[in-house]
Amino acid sequence: MRLFVAIEAKEVSDYLKSIQDKLRFKGVKQVEKFHLTLKFLGEVEENKVEQIKKALSKISFKPFELTLDTIGVFPNPSRINVIWVDVKEKQHITNLYNQIDACLKDYEDDRKFHPHITISRVKFLINKKEFKDKIDSITIQPEKIIVNEFKLIKSDLTPEGPIYTDLAIYKTQKHKK
Repeated sequence: MRLFVAIEAKEVSDYLKSIQDKLRFKGVKQVEKFHLTLKFLGEVEENKVEQIKKALSKISFKPFELTLDTIGVFPNPSRINVIWVDVKEKQHITNLYNQIDACLKDYEDDRKFHPHITISRVKFLINKKEFKDKIDSITIQPEKIIVNEFKLIKSDLTPEGPIYTDLAIYKTQKHKK
């Protein structure tokens, strides 16, 4: 099964949908559920899931706040595959990432951690310049996300887009019972 660890971005979903509305172009697929991926685990054997859950349950963190910052693209402006919004206050999110990465070191990810929320995926573009100009015209408002939990999520890829299923939720110290 395909797994990743993420923070949901429910508080800012209406705002991010308003950004998506400005980026409605043929060949651009809008993301439906917004999240910030902390660690992508990839394909994991089912018998390893309990071990992953147990490792993640040992992580301890206090609630923190993230602020939306700028809009950008991966991999680069001349070849746009993903449109994202990044966040300020990266120290707390990086600390949480480092804890997760350390406890799941068997699941290597070669990509450098870049905290962001994917808002759209590009399949093809008829007019790249017009689309890039549209992205460049967007100013992101400093909307806030309160982080008091993260999730282990299963992702089933379908032709209509991914289907996400929460496998476990990990609360902050303040919210643990």
